[in-house]
Amino acid sequence: MPDVTHIETVKAPLEATWDFCKDMNNWVQYLKGYEKHEEKSETDSTWWIKGDVGIMAKTVSFDVHIEEWIDNDKVTFSMKGVSENMTGKGSLKVDADGDNTKLTFYLEIKAGGLIGPMVNAVLGPVLKPIATDFAEKLIARIEEIQASQ
Repeated sequence: MPDVTHIETVKAPLEATWDFCKDMNNWVQYLKGYEKHEEKSETDSTWWIKGDVGIMAKTVSFDVHIEEWIDNDKVTFSMKGVSENMTGKGSLKVDADGDNTKLTFYLEIKAGGLIGPMVNAVLGPVLKPIATDFAEKLIARIEEIQASQ
């Protein structure tokens, strides 16, 4: 199953970083290919993500469920493809690092079905740039908010 872990340092205290990350509406838009999302409840939403994998470009919708929410620590979620045979999970974790915050983003996606093995082989190499792009945008926004306060 293709997965990626990406760790960065945010130049903001833990409380400020968590205050931003605890609300999915603040960060889901920074996922590469994000088109929209719809919140169904405090723990359930649907995300529409346009993926470019090799020569294929397709919008995939996922039902996303918050599995665990621990204040000032982490949020974990699971994903199930609505339009495609895909599953996944992920997390955002924050840890105090002096006056800064260590932010760890994890994402795992698995395609199923007949072409699943081929899609998984292509997904593996593209997850790292997706995670890096996400982290850079998220951190820039958190640090921008912190600087304006």
